[in-house]
Amino acid sequence: MKTTTIRQIFTILLLLIGTYPRVFATTAQLPPPAITSISPISGSVGTLVTITGTDLSNPTAFSIGGVPAIVISNTGTSLVGMVMPGATTGVVSVTTDNGTVNSVETFAVTPTGYPNAQQGSKLVGTGAIGTSRQGYSISL
Repeated sequence: MKTTTIRQIFTILLLLIGTYPRVFATTAQLPPPAITSISPISGSVGTLVTITGTDLSNPTAFSIGGVPAIVISNTGTSLVGMVMPGATTGVVSVTTDNGTVNSVETFAVTPTGYPNAQQGSKLVGTGAIGTSRQGYSISL
């Protein structure tokens, strides 16, 4: 009868433990993102666009009209993003670790409407505010 040493047992255990992750480990491929709808389908810079679909969680890239957009909120099935300056009419694109999807519908970027009338008595330095402050502008 052959005697097994502690060293041999230890070596066998190390071999078994070392191969365990490779033999029994599995990786599940998650599905790529999918876009089912975008709303609204047109708007100017600053418009909030809701993208509805599946597997939209944790986007690594998100663009509207070819320009990276800011993610406002994301539930995984509903992603809200803001149209940024420089965007042009085009598709909405979402990229995750599992792939990239482009919307079937295009988002039409419309010109930004500017006020055609003064929106208050103090915006352009009218009134008794003193000469040292006239000519200043504000950004809203």
